[in-house]
Formats: sequence, C-alpha cells, structure tokens
Amino acid sequence: MGEAGSAHRPRTHQAARGLKALTLAALTLAVLAAALVFTVLNTSRIGTARVGLGAVLSAAVLLYAASGRLIASRRPDNAIGWLLGSIGLAVATSMFAEQYALYGVATAPGAVPAAKAVGCLAPVGAFATVLLLFLIVLLFPDGRLPSPRCRPATPPIRTRRASCPATAGTATCSR
Repeated sequence: MGEAGSAHRPRTHQAARGLKALTLAALTLAVLAAALVFTVLNTSRIGTARVGLGAVLSAAVLLYAASGRLIASRRPDNAIGWLLGSIGLAVATSMFAEQYALYGVATAPGAVPAAKAVGCLAPVGAFATVLLLFLIVLLFPDGRLPSPRCRPATPPIRTRRASCPATAGTATCSR
C-alpha cells in the first residue's frame, strides 16, 4: 500500500509540471491569436510583405511553443524547454504589441486604449527574445551551465526563476 501511494506522488507532481508547460503554451497561443486578429485588421495599412513576415513569425512562435511544451513537460528540470516556451511568448507579445499599436494609432485612431504605451512593448519583446536565445546557447544541451565560471554571465536566469511563479522551482541552480 505504501508503494502504491509513493507511485502516485511523482505522477501528480509530473502532471502539475506538465500543466505549467501547457499553460505557458496556451498563453502563447492566445497572445498569438490576438496578434493575428490585429494583423488582419491592419491589412490595409501594411503591405503583403509584412503579412508574409507575420506568417513566418507565427510559424516560429508555434514551433517554439510546441517544442518548449514538449521538453518542459517531459523534462521539467531542464531550462531549455522553459526558455523555448518563453521565446515563443516573447515573439508573440512583440507581434501583438506592434499590431495593437498600429491599429490604435493609424488604422482606427483611438479605438483601443493605450496604443502607444502597448507599442513600447514590441522592442522589449524583441530584446527578450535575443536574451533568451543567448541563454539557450549557454545552457544547451542539459539546461545547466557548463562550469561555475559562467555564473557571472547569467544573472537573468536567477532573476527569471525568482520572478516567474509558473517556472519557480522547475530548474535547479546547483549540480
């Protein structure tokens, strides 16, 4: 009886971590859907090249979200999955902020609140994407730093773990 109870505990814990990964992917898809709605509404203002770029970025967001969810749900202690999912969310947020601002400033001025303020988030999302890609290079392949000498280069990792309740406790700092 004791063995059956202990067998269920890891599955429940694993299911909770899988739920966190699913939540991150679902949030990414929701932000991407909103960005695509605003892209369609802004079609008269943007050219076909920008719509094509939006399609390529949407495919990238879907790939990052799917691979992040897959890795994070199967290996929750590996930071690579969480970083991939976060990259998808950062790109989707950047797309949404850009299209929302364009809609509120040019397509239908005043139709949405705080269009200029939300537009300021677009470069932040792009910067976050570059930073997260840099961290993936540092942490690849097992989600840990290759040596203690790399620790001064990674304060954003510690900050992200402390500030994001969805991923708190999913990655280990020490070996």
